[in-house]
Amino acid sequence: MRKISVCFIFAVVALGVGTHVSAAEQTPSRPLTPSVTAGVMSDGGEGAPVTLPGALQYDITSQINGRAYRIFVSTPDNYQPTLAYPVLYVLDGNLRFPSANRYGTNSITTDPGIVVGIGYPTDDFGDIVQARLFDLTPSPVVGPTQTVGGGLDAFLRVIEEEVKPFVMTRYRVDSAKQSLFGYSLGGLAVLRSLFLNPESFSTYIAGSPSIWWNNREVLADEAAFSTRARAGELRLKLLITSAEDEQYHGNDTQRLAADAKDGSRMVDNASELAARLAVLNPEQITVVRTIFDGESHNTAVAATLSRAVRFALSPTMMRLAPEVLARYVGIYQITPTITIIVRQTSDGLTGQVTGRGPYSLFAKSETEFYVEDWGRVTFERDSTGVVTGLVPRQGPFSGTSAIKVK
Repeated sequence: MRKISVCFIFAVVALGVGTHVSAAEQTPSRPLTPSVTAGVMSDGGEGAPVTLPGALQYDITSQINGRAYRIFVSTPDNYQPTLAYPVLYVLDGNLRFPSANRYGTNSITTDPGIVVGIGYPTDDFGDIVQARLFDLTPSPVVGPTQTVGGGLDAFLRVIEEEVKPFVMTRYRVDSAKQSLFGYSLGGLAVLRSLFLNPESFSTYIAGSPSIWWNNREVLADEAAFSTRARAGELRLKLLITSAEDEQYHGNDTQRLAADAKDGSRMVDNASELAARLAVLNPEQITVVRTIFDGESHNTAVAATLSRAVRFALSPTMMRLAPEVLARYVGIYQITPTITIIVRQTSDGLTGQVTGRGPYSLFAKSETEFYVEDWGRVTFERDSTGVVTGLVPRQGPFSGTSAIKVK
């Protein structure tokens, strides 16, 4: 076990903060919806807790490690029990779930999905820090007054054997599209899961991973993972992010030496790992490396979550033949002064609204297209298959049919 300053541990984890289950062990779910009436204080002026619309929480006790967890779940607004949805599991659920909830369940640029936060049945920040320090680290380290950490492997079992089945018995889940996100020590946990159980999830997102933990011990299992990857046994996606300011890259030799001695190398460790994994089997393992310029470990969380949701729930696209795409080319009149021009390029289709664009269009089906960084449009056809118009699904003209005039 490595000896390390508890003060240093607390500084790092605080910046990064973050079940066979029987019916008797479940706390009844509570809806997460504010009650505010404009102009009139319905609570008598005392104030009320702010909660999340469209979300539920469940308190469970694990049979694997005996620890208590709070499971936060949100579904798309138009959730249909007959459909199977991709799921994004978010570690440090107490802190990360509120943002991931809205990013993930109703984004106009991703497929609708279920977001599951895994946290703790407490609102006390100090208790959360201590709980995550144990659950998100693979081995204990010795501090001046206590030994901390070391519960990660059991926690990963909790997720795989208890939390995932718990969710699947209550919601329709596409088991082939499950993703795991973690930040800081949570990112370390994601890498541990990737190396030990790469088939548990189809997508892994390690945000600012604490690879440095206990002399980079998480990398000990990289070789076995790499062997399986080269043999073509695995098919998955991996996103590794960092914040530019997590590591000093200037010319001050003393600071460079101190960083090298400390061993954290937050950015370089992540970059080197991503580079090694990217060349293992590019056709079956997609590795994306992102560094957020001008951000620190604290400030990059929101950007990382947003990127994570888009990476995990990115829509599955169709590749349509050029002659099919050619049917949609034309000018569409949405108002007397606003037109949408659809053009065909070597890469597919683009759409340009009067004064805006062009935007790339990606086929979800033969009639439904995603519009880059904007939303969706549906093309209309008559009974003979001729394209007659298109309907935007977002923005001020949502639901308005634009007639094809040329």
